[in-house]
Amino acid sequence: MNNYYDLLGVSKIATVQEIKSAYKKNALKFHPDKNAASPQESQLAEERFKLINEAYQVLSDPFKRANYDGQLEYENIRRQQQYNQYTSTGSYNQNNFNSQSSQNNTGYTHQSRPSNTKKQPTFVFGKTEIYIILGFAVMTVFAYFLMNIMTNYSYNTYMEEANAAIKSKDFVTAQSSLEEAQMQKEEDAEINYLLGKIELESKEQYPDAIEFFDKAIMYSDINDKENRAKYYRTKADTYLLMNEYYKAVEEYKNVSALVGYNQGVVMNIANLYLTQLKDYDKASLYFDTIIENEPDLVESYIGKAVAKYKSKDYKTMGKLLDKAIKINPKNSYLWYYKGFYFWEKPISNQEEMKTQNKQNACESWKIALSYGNQEAQNPLNKYCK
Repeated sequence: MNNYYDLLGVSKIATVQEIKSAYKKNALKFHPDKNAASPQESQLAEERFKLINEAYQVLSDPFKRANYDGQLEYENIRRQQQYNQYTSTGSYNQNNFNSQSSQNNTGYTHQSRPSNTKKQPTFVFGKTEIYIILGFAVMTVFAYFLMNIMTNYSYNTYMEEANAAIKSKDFVTAQSSLEEAQMQKEEDAEINYLLGKIELESKEQYPDAIEFFDKAIMYSDINDKENRAKYYRTKADTYLLMNEYYKAVEEYKNVSALVGYNQGVVMNIANLYLTQLKDYDKASLYFDTIIENEPDLVESYIGKAVAKYKSKDYKTMGKLLDKAIKINPKNSYLWYYKGFYFWEKPISNQEEMKTQNKQNACESWKIALSYGNQEAQNPLNKYCK
């Protein structure tokens, strides 16, 4: 049975940080790429490297370590008892069993062979050993829970420090705290998420941030929908900053698949299809989703109206704006687009109707301006002199 503590060069009471530090040191020392002087040396280094990795996988996991400690202690007791039994029987000395016969006339002396052979020691598993093993098992379980409590305490403390530091924009402290927390839980979703936030907010290293968010998603519990949705949404927001609009849409859809309807997420998808991807039919579908769930939200009517305006469906555009005006007649953007509806919708050749529509358009832009929409000044200056 390999002694993992000896392999890493640490004591049996070594902390997780000490074990990790020793692992990194030994892994670097015995890495096959560092010991390629000869095929034999490379093979020996590779075997040692595998053992070191095996030792780290066991000793860095509290449960595996506790189980291993129990096996190691059992092996030590078994060997000790075998040794005690062996030494209690005394050493085997062939001379003690020699007998000499009388010499014959020729002077030949006959030496008889011993009639008894040495009895092999046997391992007796008695009550004492049972009590020792049971006692050690209790101690192992207690040590496991104690170690687990200490690990979680350290992890939670560092994570609180990191969150507070990120909130106050102290990214150096946040980075340091997260590295300490990572010593406790290397493959942790929230640590990678916060590391991604640091790359995003302090360095604007968007690809590196995406890589951390991917790790957060990979390490997260598949049933933890709330946090997984958070990771996907932040990843989508990052793609948005990178002008990767199709990728952003896909990540927002992943959020919807996890949490169901969410106004902000669906609105982002609809607006991306409308303003960036120029897919007005899909934009309309997502605005419809919002209208179905929140029929009094004016912004969704405006969004779909703009999509219909871009696809020159003026009839549907007009109906949508009329519905929205009934909900909130003081929304400036309703009147802003109402002006374009009157100005650009197809009409008959009757001059009187054309004149009326132009007047309605100019009046709509004036109302939009009165409600604070400064963009309405441009069409007023251009068309309504």
